[in-house]
Amino acid sequence: MGRHRIRWQPARRRALFALTPLIDIMFLLLIFFMLSSQIAPYSLMPIGNVATGIEDGNQTGDAARTRDLAIRVSHGFVSVGGEAIPFEELQPALSQLISRGSTGFLLIATRSASVQDIVTTLEALQAVSAGRVTLVDATGSTP
Repeated sequence: MGRHRIRWQPARRRALFALTPLIDIMFLLLIFFMLSSQIAPYSLMPIGNVATGIEDGNQTGDAARTRDLAIRVSHGFVSVGGEAIPFEELQPALSQLISRGSTGFLLIATRSASVQDIVTTLEALQAVSAGRVTLVDATGSTP
């Protein structure tokens, strides 16, 4: 008589969790964020001719000779020529600067300035029909 050995195979270990429900959740999150990004109300605000901060060769006459007036945008106020102007008084001050012949404006956003501060300044410039507007950060680079 021959000896027959019975080999017992160890039971298969089941995975601690199934990947299928995890993949379903990932796809649901993906669809949610794709849809929510389409619904978000984005609006563009035209700010006029945006210069790069470097004089273009195609500017002629008075436009090439004028220099942009620097406006430093901080949290809650702007500085023009070292004078702090609160946002409530910004539009009349800009009207006065434009009546004196300022056509171009260089907005310098400081680290303390919020996006709303920059938008408020841009809206004030748009309200007084400012010519050229250049937006730079505190380091001098255009965003």
